[in-house]
Amino acid sequence: AVWCRTWSEELVSRQKRVIGCIELRKVLQGVSAEVGRPVSRLVMGHTVQRQGINPEYKGMAWRIDVGLSRGVAGASPEALEIVDGEVNVLRAETPVLLGRGFPERPDIDFPEANACSLIDH
Repeated sequence: AVWCRTWSEELVSRQKRVIGCIELRKVLQGVSAEVGRPVSRLVMGHTVQRQGINPEYKGMAWRIDVGLSRGVAGASPEALEIVDGEVNVLRAETPVLLGRGFPERPDIDFPEANACSLIDH
């Protein structure tokens, strides 16, 4: 597993995007060498994406935490499907609204934690 914050940020500057792309490409090359086969992307969670599941860095990074839990953001469910290397985002046709914020702590919004996980297929 690879842990980071860098590639989960939404709305990054062009400079950060260029640097992040270079760094991520190096990480993917290193992981590919380690596992003995090509690894083309990382999938990251634990950093809520307000726009839903989304790619970054030319599809090398996929951010999948939509804040589904009612205790986090109460967002509509989404899933990342990868079949034979093809990536699709699955969303409900009609949003499922689960509510927003912690019932006992309405002052808590989005968490700042982040994790990256290696895609193994």
